[in-house]
Amino acid sequence: MALRTKVKYGLSAAMLALIAAGAGAPQLLDQFLQEREGNTLVAVRDNGGVWSVCRGVTRIDGKPVVKGQRLTQSQCDHYNAIERDKALAWVNKHV
Repeated sequence: MALRTKVKYGLSAAMLALIAAGAGAPQLLDQFLQEREGNTLVAVRDNGGVWSVCRGVTRIDGKPVVKGQRLTQSQCDHYNAIERDKALAWVNKHV
C-alpha cells in the first residue's frame, strides 16, 4: 500500500512518515526540498540559465550566485534555513 500511496500522491516514505509523526512545516519543507532539489555545494545552472547553489539558492547576501561559486555544507545549511524561513513566512502571510 505504501508504494501505491507514493505513486498516487508523489510523496516518499520519509515524507509520509514525517506527516504521520506530526512534523512541522520546517521539517516537511526541508525533507521535500532535499528530495526534489538535492543539495549542491558548487553552483549549477538550471534550465532557465540561473545559477544556484545548495537547495536552489540563487542569491547569497544579496548577490547573485555565479559560476564556480562554492560553499561548505555548514554555509548551505545556513542559507537553506534562511530561504526555508522566508518561504514559510510568505505562506503564513498569504494563505
